Amino acid sequence: MIKIKTIFLSTITLLLSSMVIAQTLRSPDGNLILRFSLNDQGTPVY
Repeated sequence: MIKIKTIFLSTITLLLSSMVIAQTLRSPDGNLILRFSLNDQGTPVY
């Protein structure tokens, strides 16, 4: 049971860390696109 829990938590952590790299926000009609990411120093860039 502990092995399954470890694999599950590792997978979730890996998936969440890959999602943090960059995010894109789009308006409902698609005319506005805003991209969020982090630079090398960890500062948010829009």
